[in-house]
Amino acid sequence: MSVAGNLVMVHDQPAPDSPEPAPSSPRPGLRFLAPLVIVTASGPVSMQMILPALPAIGEHFSVGPAMTHMLVSLALIAFGSSMLVWGPLSDRYGRRLPLVGGTVLFAAGAGLCLVAPTIELLIAGRVLGAAGAAAGMVLTRAMVRDIYPSEQVSSAMSQLTAGQIVPPMLAPALGGWLTDRFGWHWNFVVLVVLGLLALVLAWRLPETNRMRAQGAASAGLLSSFSHLLRLPRFNSYALFGAAAMAAYFAFLAGAPDVAMEQMHMTPSGYGVAYIALSLSFLVGNMLSARLSPRLGMDRMILLGGGLTVASALAGVLVLLGISVAAGSPWLLFVTGSVIAFGNGMSLNNAQAGAMGVEPRMAGAAAGIAGFVQMVSGALATQSLGIIHNGTPYPLFLMMAAACVLSLAIFVGCQHLARRAA
Repeated sequence: MSVAGNLVMVHDQPAPDSPEPAPSSPRPGLRFLAPLVIVTASGPVSMQMILPALPAIGEHFSVGPAMTHMLVSLALIAFGSSMLVWGPLSDRYGRRLPLVGGTVLFAAGAGLCLVAPTIELLIAGRVLGAAGAAAGMVLTRAMVRDIYPSEQVSSAMSQLTAGQIVPPMLAPALGGWLTDRFGWHWNFVVLVVLGLLALVLAWRLPETNRMRAQGAASAGLLSSFSHLLRLPRFNSYALFGAAAMAAYFAFLAGAPDVAMEQMHMTPSGYGVAYIALSLSFLVGNMLSARLSPRLGMDRMILLGGGLTVASALAGVLVLLGISVAAGSPWLLFVTGSVIAFGNGMSLNNAQAGAMGVEPRMAGAAAGIAGFVQMVSGALATQSLGIIHNGTPYPLFLMMAAACVLSLAIFVGCQHLARRAA
């Protein structure tokens, strides 16, 4: 499962009045798409790669989880906030230069992390890099929409999405191996190299936006945000996704401490085990693609949300009832994998539902949905660091609370929407 696969929906939708590529546009193909895949993957890889290194970073700087979790939570806030900026900026000034600027920030952030003498500067580097990585996540999809004929956009987007899912799935395993063999600093050596490669590729890309200086005014965008947030049906989808992703980000930040400090896994072992979550999300996502046309979005959300609630509550009950389970990583990863599978079934439907409430505001809806997901993930991550007590209970209880809350929000807001109708 990856942050990228769920959250990066800003500017995804082909504009109904988008022109076909100009005759001077480069011919779409692998030479154009492959660099985009590498650029867009840099953000998710950086977010996931350092997770197995968090305990080692805390030990190096003599700080607790409340501090190391800021490497994730503040990066998420910077990432989500920047998503709302890069898209409109590229609508007005073109895609290429903002993309180059974003990759410069990403590489600079990784470089600052590599040489940071204090945890505060390390956090600053993570924030800087996350703000830059958001450009790659948003603008590469906009470039695909710009340059591909309408009948090829869906296929090209699928290939680009694979670049946002597969590399992050393997990133924790690489990060764990590097931490075990060479130390946590080597994670940032790799990220600096990746950032420089992304910068070279972004510099060589053509400008694809032929409609510059026609972006929506900020006042109109704020008006769209205000309108959507007053709609119970929109809130049912957006807030369901936010709460569901809070459960995932709680695992993302809390599982390394639980697995390595309390269940005695190695960083490389944790990285390999984490692949199960990504595979579970992919399977759930594929099942959703097959079942959603027949069952509908709302039923898929209820089905996936119900599965996450059952898994999270079962994990808490097993943890409370069988003391030996507290020392076993199997309980942690089985619970997390089933939650990831349920999220794979429900989250894409929630995102599609949010953008379908007011089709003329699909871009604004995607921006709000992605932003609240990142903010909720950051809150869950930081809260878990604060309540960390050296046992698995805070992590399991927070995942359960977030899963229950997601389903309760969806059912409650849908009820309000029906009453309003």
